[in-house]
Amino acid sequence: MASRSLISEEIANKIKNMIIDGEMREGDRLPSEQELANQFDVSTRSIREAVKLLVSQNVLEVRRGIGSFVCSKPGFSSDPLGFEFMNIEKLYPDLMEIRLILEPEVFVMAAHRGAKKEFQKAARILKDIQHMNQQLAESHTQEKDEELFQKFWEYDIAYHSCFYKASRNEIANRFLPIILNTIHNLYRSPSFKSFRKSPDFYSRHQAIYDAVLAKDDQLIRELCRTHIRSGGKEGNLL
Repeated sequence: MASRSLISEEIANKIKNMIIDGEMREGDRLPSEQELANQFDVSTRSIREAVKLLVSQNVLEVRRGIGSFVCSKPGFSSDPLGFEFMNIEKLYPDLMEIRLILEPEVFVMAAHRGAKKEFQKAARILKDIQHMNQQLAESHTQEKDEELFQKFWEYDIAYHSCFYKASRNEIANRFLPIILNTIHNLYRSPSFKSFRKSPDFYSRHQAIYDAVLAKDDQLIRELCRTHIRSGGKEGNLL
């Protein structure tokens, strides 16, 4: 007789396959423990252990009193590459190098694969970034600055995400946000905060956007690399 741990792993794999095959989608509620036990001909205890395993793997999430649901990005975690445990002085320069290699090509792919609605969304976010530039320039309190910087970061991530999505490359959609979220911790230096108050921060994003619309591959690459290098210097990463 197979051990309970092996049975639960087998059930977990079957549930994963249900998600991979499209029988269950992101946000779907998992059938009850009893329903699954009947379906797989196992005990509810084995089902419970399988669910716990899938929760630990960020495949399912449990909502107390409601049930278990498929995660929005099954299997995805905030630090899947273990950046948190790397030497910080080595980590961030290396991240910038990888970003210099990958991100310009992602924007080039976006230029040729993206949909009009994705570019329109990026244009709306650009207006928000421009407005935030103006608010930061007029702000005179640290408390207000911190509030605006946080919002600014959200706009910045949303802007880049438009192009990741437009690239139609699922690896880029999963990998590059990890880099940006990690770099976020460094973008709190006084020099970078000062840079964000400058209209240059907005204008660089606008120039990249215009190059993408024009499908000018070489210009996209040049502008992306210049922007990343400049941000690295302002954040004391390079």
